[in-house]
Amino acid sequence: MRIATMVFLFCLASSIANAEAFQSRKPVICDSAKQILEALKDNYEEFPIWAGKDLQDDTRYSLFVNKQTKSWTIVQFNSEVACILGVGTESKDFNKY
Repeated sequence: MRIATMVFLFCLASSIANAEAFQSRKPVICDSAKQILEALKDNYEEFPIWAGKDLQDDTRYSLFVNKQTKSWTIVQFNSEVACILGVGTESKDFNKY
């Protein structure tokens, strides 16, 4: 039984290691950066808790969270345009540094 289990795990690991990366596309909502950022603050009471800069095109990313409702939004933006890349609920803070 132990040998059968090891063979199964080896086959599983081999198939995971050979998985090929692929490009995906999904619709995003874009508007002026001012409109998007104000809507997150005024309509959803979400505020940025993290921000970073893209290495390829110098755009910014930010994670907005409402700590009471646990809603969140990830936004990519520059000085003119912002795009909402994802929204959700049940945000959790794992930041322990």
